[in-house]
Amino acid sequence: MEEKNIVEALKMLVDYAEDGYMIMDRKGVVLYHNFAYLRAVSMEMESMIGHNLREYIERGDIKRSSALMALEQKKKVSMLTVIRDNKTAFVTSTPVIGKDGVIEMIMTHARDNTELSDLKKQIRMLDEYAAKLDVEGRNGLDYGSEVVVVSKQMQGVFALADKVKSVGSTVMLLGESGVGKDVVAKFIHANGTLKDKPYIAVNCSALPEHLLESELFGYTGGSFTGAKREGKKGLFEAAHNGVLFLDEIGDISPNLQAKLLRAIESKTITRVGDYAAIPVNTRIITATNKNLPKMVKEGTFREDLYYRLNVVTISIPPLRERRDDIRPLIFFYLNRYNHMYNMTKMISKEAMMVLQSYQWPGNIRELKNMVERMVVTSDSDTIGTADLSFFGEWDGDDDFPDTATGDAAGNAAGREAGDAVSVSINKLMPLAEAVEYMERQLLEKAKAELRTSRKIAKELEVSRATISRKLHKYHINEA
Repeated sequence: MEEKNIVEALKMLVDYAEDGYMIMDRKGVVLYHNFAYLRAVSMEMESMIGHNLREYIERGDIKRSSALMALEQKKKVSMLTVIRDNKTAFVTSTPVIGKDGVIEMIMTHARDNTELSDLKKQIRMLDEYAAKLDVEGRNGLDYGSEVVVVSKQMQGVFALADKVKSVGSTVMLLGESGVGKDVVAKFIHANGTLKDKPYIAVNCSALPEHLLESELFGYTGGSFTGAKREGKKGLFEAAHNGVLFLDEIGDISPNLQAKLLRAIESKTITRVGDYAAIPVNTRIITATNKNLPKMVKEGTFREDLYYRLNVVTISIPPLRERRDDIRPLIFFYLNRYNHMYNMTKMISKEAMMVLQSYQWPGNIRELKNMVERMVVTSDSDTIGTADLSFFGEWDGDDDFPDTATGDAAGNAAGREAGDAVSVSINKLMPLAEAVEYMERQLLEKAKAELRTSRKIAKELEVSRATISRKLHKYHINEA
C-alpha cells in the first residue's frame, strides 16, 4: 500500500475512533480533531480547526484547557474538566518536543466522562435492585426471575396477587399482550400454599379446538387418528391439587367453553373418547387480552363461564402507563444479557432518554427482545441512539412516531400558506435515496443560513445530536 493511502487509512481510523483526539500547534491553533473530540467537549459539529483554543475559553464554551496548560507548563497534563452543559471529560494533553527542544505541537486525548458516570449509576441501580429483591426474598415473597416491581401500579398488582395466593378462588388476569400476565400467575403459585404442587400452563390460542380439548382433558387410546394406543392424561389431571394456568382464554371456541365450565363446576373431567368422570382438584388461573364483557354481549363468550372465571380480577397496566418500570427493566435485561454473552455493554444517557419516551406497544416482551438485540448488535461498548435505528418505526433520529404529543404535527399543519415548501422530483429513484437527497439539501441550506448546530436543531425541531450526526454523515461541516 502506498504511503499516501496508509496515511489516509490512519486518518479515517482516528476520525471514527470512540475517543476524542486533537492536535494543537504551539500558538494554540487547532490543527486537527476527530468527531469524538467534538462530542467529548460538547462542541457538536462546530469545527474548531483553524481556531485558537483561547477563543473558546474566552467565550465560556470550555472552562479549562489541558492543551493550553501543557503548552504553558511544557509537560504532560491530565485532568477532569467541566465543559458546556455541565458535562465532564477526562482529558490528557502531551507536548511534542522537537530536536531543538522547542514544543512543536500538543497532542490531546479526551474521553467523555459522563458516559462513565452513567455506567456507575447503572451499576449502582442494579445493586440496589438486587438488594431490594434480597429483602423481598427474606420477607417470603418470590417475585421470580422475570419480575421488576418499582412503579406503584405494579406494587398494587402484586399486593392483590399476594392476597389471593393461598385461597382457591379462580383468578382472571387482564392486560395487553406482553405485560407479564404469566409472571403474575407464576407468582401466585410460587408464594401460595400450592407452591410444592404442579403448575401447568397452556396457551389456548396456540392449538386448534380438537387438539386443545385433548390436551386439557386427555383421551383414550384410539379415540382419534394419531392418538396414542395407551391414551394420554390431560392437563387438568396433570395439574391435580395444583394450578392450571389457561392463557388467552378468550380464544377458546363456544363448544370448548361449555366443557370447561362443566369441568370447573363439577370438579370432574371426561377424557375424549370416554364416558367415565375423573375427579380433579385444580385451581384455575386464566389470562386474556380480549374484552370479555364485550364478547359476552356479542354472544361469542359464555356469560356463565365468564362469571365463573372472573371471581378475582387483576388488571396489569401496559408498560407505557407505568413508566417508572421502564428504566429498571432495561437495566435488568441489560445485566442479564451482558452476563449471558460475556459482555459489558452500557446505555448512553441519550439512548436511555429515547427508550424511556417510547410507548412500548409490545410491552415487556418487546423491551426484553430489544435489549438483547442492542447488546449483541452494537459495535461499541456504549449503546447509543444510532443503535436504535432498527427499533419499531423509528428512523434513529428523535422521538418515535407513536410517542408524539401532537405538537410537532400541529405545528406542521398550522404553518401558514406562505411557509409551504414545494418539492420537485425530476426522475424516479429509490425512496431512501430521495429522502437522503432532500435531507442533504435542507441541511446545506440550514448550515449556510444558521451556521451553528444549536440554531439548526432549534429551527428543524430535532436534537443537536441528530443534527451533528447528519452533518457528519453528509460531510457538510467539512466544506
